[in-house]
Amino acid sequence: MRILIAEDDLRISQALVEDLRRQNHAVDVVDDGLTALELARSSVHDVILADILLPRMNGLDLCRRLRSEKSNALILMISARDDVRYKVEALDSGADDYLVKPFDLAELSARIRAVSRRR
Repeated sequence: MRILIAEDDLRISQALVEDLRRQNHAVDVVDDGLTALELARSSVHDVILADILLPRMNGLDLCRRLRSEKSNALILMISARDDVRYKVEALDSGADDYLVKPFDLAELSARIRAVSRRR
């Protein structure tokens, strides 16, 4: 599976990349929303993991843009914001799932598998 990670916290993105590559996924990583949008437009990704609070374009706007452009990628929003209103907004923006930081890497992998089965 090819996965795009849009995360501006280097510590988190490095852990995600290491774990997902260990599981034999192809992983691209960017640290801002605009670059994520450009890469998502130019390459095919099965899954996009996007933080909500990204520089240059937040994760919610990224999600909305991708959905308006008919992207078929599965989108998992990741955020430290655990308030229900952010979860609802992310899901209403087109996200397939929402995961609150900090999270266990095993749970992330399970959620990726779960949303992939919906396809």
